[in-house]
Amino acid sequence: MNGRYIVLTASLTLSVLQFCTFQGFWPESFLSSASAESGVDQDGINVWIALEDMPAEFLGSMALSAGSHRVPWRFEAYEAVGQNRTKDGGTRKEDILARLEEKRRTGEANLGACQIAVARPDLREKLESKKVVLDVKKGDVVFATRTLFHRTLDVTDTGKEYYRSHGRDGLNRYSIRYTPGTARLPNGWVAEWSAVTNSKNVGSTLDDIVVQDYALWYPQVWPTLEENLDEKLDTLALQKLETAKRKVQAEIVEMFAPKSKSADS
Repeated sequence: MNGRYIVLTASLTLSVLQFCTFQGFWPESFLSSASAESGVDQDGINVWIALEDMPAEFLGSMALSAGSHRVPWRFEAYEAVGQNRTKDGGTRKEDILARLEEKRRTGEANLGACQIAVARPDLREKLESKKVVLDVKKGDVVFATRTLFHRTLDVTDTGKEYYRSHGRDGLNRYSIRYTPGTARLPNGWVAEWSAVTNSKNVGSTLDDIVVQDYALWYPQVWPTLEENLDEKLDTLALQKLETAKRKVQAEIVEMFAPKSKSADS
């Protein structure tokens, strides 16, 4: 590893997705300079922490497509879900709104970033052929490169009965995403808290954002832990987070809420 590593995002999740490597979870430019500068793959590290026992027989845990971050057809898979990794990855808000409106007008299916089964079933079959279903215990931690295709799994009917009989209505896991501080936010629209509160942060490196925004959006965790971490995170929570949360929610509503028809349409 090279330079300082920071926490990009962290979240408690119950989501069920198709095999994917979604940029929305990784608000980082596909053309980040981090790997190019070091000569070492530094696309990012995804850490998946099981907060419950998740036996493989009941599914509900994580499935990885082993080696999918190196297969020669991976770029076809990226393209199939709308990710051209030879470009920055950022898109203007106006262009996104126009594309969404066109999909609503024509009734075109919204494949989304993780719907490779619909976009390219042949590639989905290849990913499935490499699938490894994890059998995890509470406290187990899974490390994987950002670009490894992965997904969570629907719990089987037998598993649902088992969990309910033990008073459990859901399975909790926690994910943390690490990336070098030299990584950049993509240019264009991104529902990233640091970007919606300060447009100057768009396209900036994560290291620069921490400095120019006077806020610890991305705390350092390597090679040493951020100094005065608790105090800085408390300041961020008190001064920035609530405003950022409201702005992101408003942006999401504007982007994805159905548009009402005009009276004369």
